Amino acid sequence: MMVNKVKKKSNPYMILLIIPFQLIVDILVVVWAFHMEMMRRPGVTGHPTGLMTAAVAVIMIIITVFVVAIALTVMIIKIMNNKN
Repeated sequence: MMVNKVKKKSNPYMILLIIPFQLIVDILVVVWAFHMEMMRRPGVTGHPTGLMTAAVAVIMIIITVFVVAIALTVMIIKIMNNKN
């Protein structure tokens, strides 16, 4: 006896869950950079300038743009494949 199993189509919108996780990672990395910059170290000259935090923020923005673009592209491809 053969049983035909119906193949469940994957939800193309599940890939968009990557975006909130990426935003959480962005926040954690920028807060970590800020904390590292503001940490006081005895015997070390200089003062915090905010340069490291700004550089990390810019890098994380660039990474987030790529992650969002890839997630949207994968979602669109999955939607096109599910129509067929």
